[in-house]
Amino acid sequence: MTQWIIWLAIETEAAKPEGGLFDFDATLPVMMVQLLVLMLILNAVFYKPLIKILDERKEYIQSNFNEAEKCLAQAAELTTQYETKITDARQNASKLTNTTRSEIQRFVSEKLEEAQKKADSELASATNKLELQKDEALKSLESEVQTLSTKILEKLLGIQIANT
Repeated sequence: MTQWIIWLAIETEAAKPEGGLFDFDATLPVMMVQLLVLMLILNAVFYKPLIKILDERKEYIQSNFNEAEKCLAQAAELTTQYETKITDARQNASKLTNTTRSEIQRFVSEKLEEAQKKADSELASATNKLELQKDEALKSLESEVQTLSTKILEKLLGIQIANT
């Protein structure tokens, strides 16, 4: 076939009149056939594999992008879950702190009341004891005053007075 193309080209060159830029002779169909063959070869060897590689790359990038979006969505969901858990834990801790504080205040007030009652009862007991001791001291002082006054009178008067 190539021999036929070469022979056709040589014959057309020899029969070609001098002149124009484009000659519409037998070389035009040969050039068209050569261009079509070149296009088919380039399409099969270069363009189809290149387009296939570009499509695969586009699919790879799109799948990575979709996976990254899923990961971001999961991260956002986990973040909101952790934030709600943290706020719940803080609320529970606050409630527990308030409950414990009120229980401690109640316990302290009860103990203060008990201590106040105990102190009041001990004060009353001590007051009663002091009153009893005072009464006993007064009685003993009265008897001593009585004896001393009789002794003083006996010494002053020189006579003995009978104890009553």
